[in-house]
Amino acid sequence: MLNIKLQKRIITKRLNNMGIEGDLVDVHAHTDSTLTLSENWGNIEKKATHIKTKTIGQSGRIASASYSEQAAQIHANRSNKSKLMDDRKRAVNTFSPYDLTKKQFKKWKKQPNRYDIEEIDHFGF
Repeated sequence: MLNIKLQKRIITKRLNNMGIEGDLVDVHAHTDSTLTLSENWGNIEKKATHIKTKTIGQSGRIASASYSEQAAQIHANRSNKSKLMDDRKRAVNTFSPYDLTKKQFKKWKKQPNRYDIEEIDHFGF
């Protein structure tokens, strides 16, 4: 499960992509740290639908969230030694969790030491 801070950032970005300004939906008040990104997004999307100013296709955006969630879970389950080794180096290829494609996810999953996903296994320090 993605941490709540990352979930809020992803949800806010999705709302912006829908043409909804951040002050129209209180993301902080409508997210729950015990829920997954998909569940929190589902709850907020219902509220956002009423004030949506433009429509975007959702294919890809829903999938990218699930890839980010899967990557976060995989990273959490890695051994401490693997995480420590990975944290010592920054991969040349770093992906964004907001628009993570299936192809990028598969590359990272196969070789997490050669690829990074920001805010999941790389924090930009």
